[in-house]
Amino acid sequence: MNKNVIVTGATGFVGRYLLAELLQNGYDVYAVVRNPEKLPKYDNNTQLHIIHKDLEQLTAVDFGNTQFDCFFHLGWAGVNRDEIDDEAVHKKNYDIGIKCLEIAGLTGCCCFISTGSKAEYGSASKEQCEESECYPDTAYGREKLRFYKDAYRYCKNVGIGFFHARLFSVIGAYDHPWSLVSTACRNFKNNDSMQLGPCTQKWNFTAVEDVVRGLRLLGEFEGALTIEDNCIYNIAGNDTRVLREFVEEIHSICGSKSEIRYASNQKPNGCMNPVSDKIRQLTGWTEEIDFAESIRRILEQDGC
Repeated sequence: MNKNVIVTGATGFVGRYLLAELLQNGYDVYAVVRNPEKLPKYDNNTQLHIIHKDLEQLTAVDFGNTQFDCFFHLGWAGVNRDEIDDEAVHKKNYDIGIKCLEIAGLTGCCCFISTGSKAEYGSASKEQCEESECYPDTAYGREKLRFYKDAYRYCKNVGIGFFHARLFSVIGAYDHPWSLVSTACRNFKNNDSMQLGPCTQKWNFTAVEDVVRGLRLLGEFEGALTIEDNCIYNIAGNDTRVLREFVEEIHSICGSKSEIRYASNQKPNGCMNPVSDKIRQLTGWTEEIDFAESIRRILEQDGC
């Protein structure tokens, strides 16, 4: 099993859960963070090593002589609504990702894992499987796709195992407060009404705890160096249904008396219909936390 790993983006939503997953499974984790105060408290945990550095200034020297097994690259700015289509922000993210690839090679990593998302596929209404054509319609999606393609070539050339994990709608406690699920939980718990779009498109939500377990299992796969496919692995549960059904399930779990108003004069925004057979076949991964349990955990979060 891989033991020494590097993690970027450890203070982000998925990153903080990945950090916990790795530590709980015996890894020595070197977390690159710009603001250590945003990290959860791991008092006296000798497995956690904080590299207090901005990713733009990060070099292999920051890791001393330690040899690493895997590099989990989750550090990618601008995923909020204001910057999702900001070309400058995401081109900078691309450059940082290439630097991280080079550091992975210099520190002896035998595997590099990056995370992408549904944004790379674009707004297609058909099933999204790893062989699907990609038509990204945001700067975020375009630069993620460009990074995947160049990282794939780089890793093949230098002999580093590579996985590009595409995540879909990841949910859990401490998610972005502006997300649909966080907003619905907050509003319905307080009996506040909600105005939504038509919510008639297919959608998929996956518990963050399941997602990070999938990332860990990819990092532990010993045959990463010999994989000859496109190295893209969707991580998503099998619970795909009409978005409105998820909204109304949250409403029911909250026991809310609030009104839900759906727009009837708008087109639904996007569609999510992922296929995740590849990671299941490769690692045995499967989802363990259903949607209702994720919602209950979010509702238990203070301030929801």
